[in-house]
Order: sequence, then C-alpha cells, then structure tokens
Amino acid sequence: MFRPCVVDTRDLCGPDGDDLQSNGRDVRASVIGDGLIRNIKTITDGGGLSSEIEISGRVFGLDHVARTGASYEQASAHFRSSSQLGRLARIRGGLTVTQLGMALDGEEWNKDLDVETRNFGIYAVDTVSLTPGLSAQFSGRWNRDQIDLVDRLGGDLSGKHSYARFNPSLGLTWRRPDVILFASYGESSRNPTAAELSCSDEDEPCLFPLSFVSDPDLKQVVARTGELRVDGQRAIRGGNLAWSAAIYDTRTRDDILFVSSGAFIGQGYFTNVGATRRRGGEASAKLAWEPFDIGLQFAVIEATYRSAFRVQAADNPGADADGAIFVKPGDRIPNIPSQTGKLGFGWNATPDLRLELNTSFVSGQHLRGDEANLQPKLKGYTRTDIGAEYRFSDAVTAYLEVENVFDRRYATFGAYSDPTAGGALPQFSDPRFVSPGQPRAFWIGIRTAL
Repeated sequence: MFRPCVVDTRDLCGPDGDDLQSNGRDVRASVIGDGLIRNIKTITDGGGLSSEIEISGRVFGLDHVARTGASYEQASAHFRSSSQLGRLARIRGGLTVTQLGMALDGEEWNKDLDVETRNFGIYAVDTVSLTPGLSAQFSGRWNRDQIDLVDRLGGDLSGKHSYARFNPSLGLTWRRPDVILFASYGESSRNPTAAELSCSDEDEPCLFPLSFVSDPDLKQVVARTGELRVDGQRAIRGGNLAWSAAIYDTRTRDDILFVSSGAFIGQGYFTNVGATRRRGGEASAKLAWEPFDIGLQFAVIEATYRSAFRVQAADNPGADADGAIFVKPGDRIPNIPSQTGKLGFGWNATPDLRLELNTSFVSGQHLRGDEANLQPKLKGYTRTDIGAEYRFSDAVTAYLEVENVFDRRYATFGAYSDPTAGGALPQFSDPRFVSPGQPRAFWIGIRTAL
C-alpha cells in the first residue's frame, strides 16, 4: 500500500504514487509505514412535523375511510475523518495496525463534510368496502427531496441534488373467518444517500464509509412490486395451526450497486447498474399443541440483473486485461442467498420452563466483485441453536442459550479484493475475503421487568 516513491526513493508514497506528507513535510521511506488508521466522527440531528386528516362516510353507496396528510423532515450531519500512518504487526497469530503518531495531510486522507437533507411529502389513502368481505385500498404519495453537501475543507465535494416523484399503489383484501387473501401493486423510490453521491467514480474508489470524493451524480432508484399473499389459521384437535404464503415480483430501475475496487478491502464505488429484478416466494407454518410447538419457514428468491453492464473487478480471476468483468441479463446479484429456511421446536416442560431448538439453513451466494458469476459461490451452511428459559416470576426470567451447537465453520459474506493490500503483504495470493460466522457460543443471563 505504501512504498518508496519512484522519483525520490527517500520519500514514502501512497497507492496512487503521490508523496505522503505529515504536518507539511514529506514522510520519509525509512518510517516503513505499511498500514493506515482511520479516525471518524459523525454528528447528526434531525426533526420534522406532519399533519393528517381522516374522513369516513358513504359515497355512491360504498363505505370509505380516507386519510390525507403532509410531512416535512429535515436532518443534518457533520462527517469528519482523519488518517494516521500505521504499521502492520502480528499479534496472537493475526494482523493489526499500530500507530506511528503521524497524521497524514491532504484531502485524500482527511474529510470535513456537512450534509443537509430536506424531505417534503403529500399523501392520500382511501379504503373502500366493496362487499362485507372485500375491500380495496388506493393510495399515492408525492415526495420532493433535497440533499446539499458542503465541503468545509474547500474541496470538490460540495453539491446540490434534488429528486421528486409520485408513487401510487393499489391493494385488494378478501377476508373470511380463517383466511385472508391480499393482492397489491405498488411503486416506491429511494434517493441516493450522501455517501453514495460522494463515492460514485470508478476511477476514484472510496474506502466506504470512511472517505468521500467528488463524483458524478446518481439517479433515483424506482421499484415496482406486485405481491399476492394468503394468511390463515385453523384449530386442530385442541391445537392451532397458523400459516402464510406469498409470492412477489419487484422490478427496479436504476438500481445502485457498490462495486469493489482498489487496493483496500471495502474500497470501491457506487454506480447505477440499470434494471434488476427480485422475485420469489415465502411460506411459514406454526403448529401449537400444548405443551409442544413446531414452526417452519422457507423462502426462495431469484435476484438478478436485467441490464448488461461493465464493471471494474480487477481482483476477480475472471477479469479481462483491463480489470473488468461483463455482466449479462440473468446474472445473479451477489450476497443474496437463493434459499433460506428455519425449523424450530419448542417444549413447555413445566409452566415456568421452556426449551427450544432451532435450525437455520442458508444456501450459497456469489461474492461481491463477481457480479458476472464467473467464480464458485460462497458455500451454504446449516446452524443449530438451543435455549432454555426459566421464569421465577412475572418480573424475573433466567435463560441459557447455546449458538452454533455443533461449532460449524461457515462464512456469511464474501468479496474479492487485493490480497497483498497494494503490495504490503506479498505473501498472500487468495483474492477471496470472507466474513466468518460465529463459532459455538454460550450465553447465560437474567431478564427483569419493572
């Protein structure tokens, strides 16, 4: 990451080849700084107001319940970060960074940013009873948002961004004593955050969320969702069965993706990648039959890109000579497992003692930095937890939990990055970085209620 400069080997240079400075002086290469320590401080505050009017009555022979209102919200945030040169050190078999007491100069290593956001919205909702068991709901909301960035260091981060959109929705609900059927279509939108707006240039990746750079504007993300859902319950020989099932399809325009890029783990940039789609279904059931109960949950999702685009992923082994990979419509979005499930058992051994066993399953997922699905997935895993709870009184309960009973080794997240950290660790070569799951853990405690 840091190495002697090419022009003057007596000085120390950063990943971009520029001389490092501290307190207005060049940092000498003899310092052997091969690590970085970031210090960040964020102060936020916000407030707002809203008003709403509700009117009910009969119109054209149908019962209506209508609500309309407006809201205004304002928030401010002050972000400040600074950097100190550090040195990599091995402690207890791992790597850490020790301080050298040298604060780095320059906008690349220091940020001082004010963010002001303002949101104004007007909405209306009308629920119409079509029949005793069938109702329809019509709603819409118009939003206008303003995001202002002010660079207190006088750099190029300052900018003004505004977004506005009307989002409609429609829902139908059919009710019976033991079944509720719901169908809906709705549109929603979200604005790029200040962090996304200030980190969107592939030629100047950021160490998100610790630094910002002056970057291109990003488009508003718009999602259109259709959903069909059914919920029900039924008494079964002294017990009760509750169940639900749903299918959905969400199509997003101008979705925002964080792309890994650069010498640091977690470094990259945000970009609009065109259309994406998330469609799938979920089902759950719980049978309670004293003193036992059993619950099952299962979900499937197909999260894919629907637009072709090129993305920088130099650390992906499948990248071309320019460090790019090419995403095709139908490629799966990384870090979203296609299947998840959970099976749980409960036993009320006595009126005061309850025992539980829960097993969860998560399927494999592509790593971030492999948006083109060129490499093997991160492996799926199964984890089992057990717990016991004893109630001494209405106010005092003791509990014991054992998580990951079988001490399974698994990872919950993965990304491709430079294994050498810009050349500081030449002994490493595997570009796959994963976040390990929690090993076996024991928790004992007491809950109290006043």
